[in-house]
Amino acid sequence: MPAALEGILGTTAEPYNPRHLRMAAVELIARVSSSQRLGIVMDPTEQHPGEDNANFFRRLEVDHLVDAYFLILPSRSKVLGTVFEGGMLVRDFQFGRNPKIVLFIEARLLGPDLAGGFEFIAKGKRTRYLRSLLARAQYVIRWSEIEELLASVTALAMADP
Repeated sequence: MPAALEGILGTTAEPYNPRHLRMAAVELIARVSSSQRLGIVMDPTEQHPGEDNANFFRRLEVDHLVDAYFLILPSRSKVLGTVFEGGMLVRDFQFGRNPKIVLFIEARLLGPDLAGGFEFIAKGKRTRYLRSLLARAQYVIRWSEIEELLASVTALAMADP
């Protein structure tokens, strides 16, 4: 596990995986805001028996009064989960809601396009389904280093919603 994450999470027991980035971001948001702002991670252990993923996602939104969605997509992540969450948020736009969406995408996955926007570099990872989400995001942050990602997450978390 990268040292930056070890220091935040206080653990080295598990092999590093992209979920650790999300957990570190949640921990930093709580620390920097003195627990005035909280982040959540879709943790399968919190899913109720018989609750499908869509209902679980919605329950978390309601129970935690979610006002912004920070989606962290490192190059080693399973894109399918992010595609599902993104689909749920795009659905919100179709129903007339306007959720605040911030995408943190590792630079190896996303590059500039000819129109001054972004396009996914990675092929074969179902990234084409994320284009609708990308178009609706309030911010798209490309990052290369974990420290850069965590600094961006905490800065935007502390900004006014």
